[in-house]
Amino acid sequence: MARRRSALEQEVLHISLSPGEDGYVVAQCPDIPGCVSQGKTREEALANIHDAISASLQVMFEDAFHELKKRSRQSPAIPSSYKVKVSQPRFKLFPA
Repeated sequence: MARRRSALEQEVLHISLSPGEDGYVVAQCPDIPGCVSQGKTREEALANIHDAISASLQVMFEDAFHELKKRSRQSPAIPSSYKVKVSQPRFKLFPA
């Protein structure tokens, strides 16, 4: 039986690619404010934006976790740290 995919695994983040200065390719993820990267080639730009998305999601998760921890100080059962792994993202390209 096939495993059911979680809501997070089904999320599609949009990536836009556009020409940048000095011949670089600029990659942006408009779904995550400020998530921008670049590369010398399309493939490098996509790899770099993948890293930027992973780092942005990690920071967002940590911020949300710390806020939750502040709100529930009476609950010692909350773990002190988590790791978020984003694997095999599906990129949907559209013109910038």
